[in-house]
Amino acid sequence: MTGVRSGWLLFGRDLRETWRSRQFRISTLLLALVAAVGLSLAPLLGHVAGQAPAVRVQGPSPVLDQVAAGLLRRGARVAVVRGRAPLVLTVLPGADGAAGTRFVLRGPTADTAEMEVIAGVLNGWSQALRLTALGLPPQAVQRVLTASVVRLQPERPPAAQPLRMAAEAADVALFMAVILYGQMVLMGVSAEKASRVSEVLLVRVPARQLLAAKLAANGLAGLAQLLAVGLAAGAVWAASPGLRALLRPSGLTGMPWWLPALTLLLFVLAYLVYGAVFAAIGASVARPEEVRNAASYPVLVLVAGYYLAFWALAQPARPVLHLLGLLPVFFPFLVLPQAAAGAVPWWEWAGGIGFSLAAAVLLLRWAETIYRRNLLNPAPFSWARLLGRGVR
Repeated sequence: MTGVRSGWLLFGRDLRETWRSRQFRISTLLLALVAAVGLSLAPLLGHVAGQAPAVRVQGPSPVLDQVAAGLLRRGARVAVVRGRAPLVLTVLPGADGAAGTRFVLRGPTADTAEMEVIAGVLNGWSQALRLTALGLPPQAVQRVLTASVVRLQPERPPAAQPLRMAAEAADVALFMAVILYGQMVLMGVSAEKASRVSEVLLVRVPARQLLAAKLAANGLAGLAQLLAVGLAAGAVWAASPGLRALLRPSGLTGMPWWLPALTLLLFVLAYLVYGAVFAAIGASVARPEEVRNAASYPVLVLVAGYYLAFWALAQPARPVLHLLGLLPVFFPFLVLPQAAAGAVPWWEWAGGIGFSLAAAVLLLRWAETIYRRNLLNPAPFSWARLLGRGVR
C-alpha cells in the first residue's frame, strides 16, 4: 500500500466516521437551528425593544387625567393605557387650584431619558396653567411656550464601524470553531489510541499520515458544518425583509466579500496550528476521562488570543499588537480587527501566514513523535510526556 493511497484511505475512513457520528449530526442540526431561530427572532425583538413604554395616569380629577394623558401623547414617546402599566403617573392637585398641580411618576422599569422627556412635557403644562392663572390669554401663553422646532438627524455610523462590528462577530465565531473542532481532533486521537486500533495501523502507515488524515478529515467536516450553518442563516436572511431592515441602519447589510473569505482562511490557519496541538495532547492522554483536563491548556491560549482581539478592536495600530500578530497562536485572532481598521502592514500578512504554515508543519511532526512514544504508555497525562521527556 503506497503512502499516497494509504493516506487517502485513512482520510476517507476518518471523514466517514465523523459524518456518521451522532454527535456531529446533532451538533450540526443544533447550530443551524440556533442560527435560523436567532435571526428569525431578531426583528421581533427589535420591534419589542422599539415600542413606547406604557404609562397609566391616575388622580382625583378626571379632567386633569385627560389633560395630562393628552399632553403625554403629544409630547412624549409613551403609550397611555387604562389598565396595568410599568409606569404610573399620579396627578396631585394643589391647594391653589390647577396652577399648583403636581405630578409623581413611579416605575422601576422606567428609562431615565424617557422620564426626563415626560417631566419636560408636564413642566410645560404646569407653566401654561400658571401663566393662564396670571391673566395671560391662551394665545399669548401658546406663543411664550412654543419652542423652536429642532429636528435631530441621526448621524450615520462611520464606514469602518460596521466593518469592525462584523470583524468582532467573525472573531467570536472563529474562536468557538477552533475550540470545537480542535477538541474533536483531541477526542478522535485519544479514542483511537484507547481502542488499540492505532497499534495495527502503525504497522503499515507512519504516524504522520494517521494524524494528517485525522486533521484533514475533521477540518473538512468542520467546514461542511459551518457551510450548513451559513446556508441556514442565509436562507433566513433572504426570506426576512424585517431582518434586513433592522440591520440596514447599522451598515451591516453591505459587508465586503473579502471578510468571509479572510475568516475562512484564518480558520484554516488556526485549525492547523491548534489542531496539531490538540492531536499531540490526545496522543499523550491515556484514559478518556483525562481529555477534558488536558484540553484546558490550549484553550487558555485561545482565550488569551480572544481577549487580545478585543484590544485590537479598540487600538488596532498598537505596535505591540503587530508584533504579537506574528505569533501563529495569535495571528488569526488579531489580524481580523486590524484588517477591518486597515491597519495590517504587508510584512504582518507575510510573516503571520508564513509562520503559521511553518508552525503547523513543525507541530504536526512534534505530534507524530508524541504519538509514537506514548502509544503504549498507560501513565496519566503530564506535561513531561507531552514535551518529550517521558517514554523514549
